[in-house]
Amino acid sequence: MKYVPSSIWTEPAPPWVQHELETIFSTVPAVSAFFRVDDVGDNAEQFPRLMELFIRYRTPLCLAVVPTWFSERQWQAYTPFEPCNELWSWHQHGYAHQNHETAGKKSEFGNSRTTKEVAADIQRGKDILENIMGDALRPMFTPPWNRCSKETLSALADHGFQILSRSADPRNPHLKPLAEVNINVDLHTRKEADPEAGRQNLFREIASAGQSGVIGFMLHHHRMNAHAFQFMEILLRTMQQIRIPVQGYEQFRQNQTLKSGN
Repeated sequence: MKYVPSSIWTEPAPPWVQHELETIFSTVPAVSAFFRVDDVGDNAEQFPRLMELFIRYRTPLCLAVVPTWFSERQWQAYTPFEPCNELWSWHQHGYAHQNHETAGKKSEFGNSRTTKEVAADIQRGKDILENIMGDALRPMFTPPWNRCSKETLSALADHGFQILSRSADPRNPHLKPLAEVNINVDLHTRKEADPEAGRQNLFREIASAGQSGVIGFMLHHHRMNAHAFQFMEILLRTMQQIRIPVQGYEQFRQNQTLKSGN
C-alpha cells in the first residue's frame, strides 16, 4: 500500500524549527519522553532508515508489531539491529490491525466485540510474536487506533501484560497491574491541509504534552519521507542536547516499581 505523507512533510523544516523546539523544552516542567513507532511488520522501505537514525542518537524506541503482518523471515532481516537491543521495546500491536466497528471510530478491540473474541485475538497475537521473537518480546500492548474496550483491559491484565500504550481515555482507565504510557503527539498521521498550520499545531501539541510531564511521540515510518526524517533528526538532536531523558520498556517498568513502592 502506498501511503501519502501529511502536508507538513511536503516541504523542508524551516530554519527556526530547532530554536522553537529548544524554547518549548526549556520552558516546560521536568519532562521525559518516549517514541513509539506503529504498524511494524508492513515491510516499508523506510523502516531500516528509522532504526539507523535511533541507533545514531542512541535513543530508545518502542516498536508496535502487528502479529499477522510479521514473519520469521522479517525477524531475521532485523538481525543487523541486534547489537543495539537495549534500545528496542518490541511489543504487540493488536492482532491483525482490522477494524471491527460498524459505526463510529475505528477499533480492533472496541465495544462491538465480546470478551471471548477480544481475549482470543490477544492470545493468538501474543503466541505468534513469542514464537518468532522469544525473549525479545516485551509484555506491552498498543491497540490499533489507540483505543480499546474495558473488556480488552481485563484481558490484557489476565494475559500477563504490564504496559498499555494508547491515547488517554479518562472514561476507561487502565486496570492494575497494567501501567499506562500514553502517546500525546502525532508526527505522521496529521490531517492539516496547510503545512504551516500543521507545524503550528504540532508545536502546540508538544508544548501541551510537556506540561503533562511525559511527551509520547507516535511515529508511522511508512508515512515518512525525506522531510519527515529531517525533522526527526532535528528533534532527536535537540532532545539529546537539552538532555531530555527518553524511556523504553525497562524505564517504564522501573518507574512503575518505584510508584508502587516495591
